[in-house]
Amino acid sequence: LSCVFVEVGVAYSENLDHCITEMRKVIEKDERVLDKRTEQEKTDGVEKVIIRVLELASSSIILRAYVWASSPTEAFVLKCDLLKAVKDHFDEVGIEIPYPYMNVVKKS
Repeated sequence: LSCVFVEVGVAYSENLDHCITEMRKVIEKDERVLDKRTEQEKTDGVEKVIIRVLELASSSIILRAYVWASSPTEAFVLKCDLLKAVKDHFDEVGIEIPYPYMNVVKKS
């Protein structure tokens, strides 16, 4: 088994709970994502895909999903596919993935 980190930055203006919910929906839909929870964790309501706020970065808030795959090779392909799927879904539902930008001030 291999753990995959799927990281995506979202705009500071976004509702984080909404972003996490939408990201989780996309990831859990993929049949290659393994469920590593124990029966007790399932009973306790632990999510299949754990998503945490990893960083308050300069131009975005970084979310990290912890995903399990069957092998290192599968993990790499899964990560690539999930990044695309999350990006496409965020575009559909209007969640902004910002890019770094710089304001230049010219003084005379």
